[in-house]
Amino acid sequence: MHVFMRLPIRRASKLLYLVKSHRYGDTMHPFTKPPVPLRQALLDNAAFSLATGLPLSVLPGTVGGWLGVEINGWLRLLGLALLGHAVALVMAARLPEPTFMGRLNLAMIAPYPFLMIGLAATGVVDRPLGRALVLADGLIVGAIAVAHARALHQPAVSPAPQTS
Repeated sequence: MHVFMRLPIRRASKLLYLVKSHRYGDTMHPFTKPPVPLRQALLDNAAFSLATGLPLSVLPGTVGGWLGVEINGWLRLLGLALLGHAVALVMAARLPEPTFMGRLNLAMIAPYPFLMIGLAATGVVDRPLGRALVLADGLIVGAIAVAHARALHQPAVSPAPQTS
């Protein structure tokens, strides 16, 4: 009887593996694990949003002085939005399936470097230190966006099939 029981168990384990590793279009099946680099990219973005959001929300006058602009209220609002963004990214990284949030975040941050180049090129930020800060900010966010894109294009990691 033991020999006859092995056959259905092997078939069931292979079927379970196929179900677990199956992908439905662009969305991953709930049993597959998202790539670790996506979680890391989300957490890196959260850390940078926190690092830029804190000084903007706490010291908008100082940051405005560095940039050469007098928009303290807007800088504070931007800082608070970045702090909220950091919290949302940490929550997204903790989701069992963060792919959708990773895509949404990539869509939000991908155009940002071009906006920073525009601010520096048009003279909205007229101080050399301000231009350097704006361009560095755009460069870092661009690097984070590239990390997001690479992580989203990696295949999902499926559990290895079990053989009995």
